[in-house]
Amino acid sequence: MVKHIVLWKLREDVDRQEAHTVLRDAFAVLADSVQGMESWSMSLSFDGYDIALETVFQDREALDRYIVQPEHVEYKKLPEQYRTDRVLCDYEF
Repeated sequence: MVKHIVLWKLREDVDRQEAHTVLRDAFAVLADSVQGMESWSMSLSFDGYDIALETVFQDREALDRYIVQPEHVEYKKLPEQYRTDRVLCDYEF
């Protein structure tokens, strides 16, 4: 299993709750098309970054397919309008 975590820091002028709702709802649509994704959650963070996305994949190959999946590539444009920074971490467990 592989965990893929993405953290976003939002611009000062962005409403955190609104951005979270938009990103979460759009990701829910995307998640339905991802083969090999076991689970996902997105939450407002209370320390450091503003929004956290955690996804779990069956294996590295599933994560690799997701990264280049056209729907994911398109989704990645959405947070750009809200964020100032992004970090991610992938690990096997």
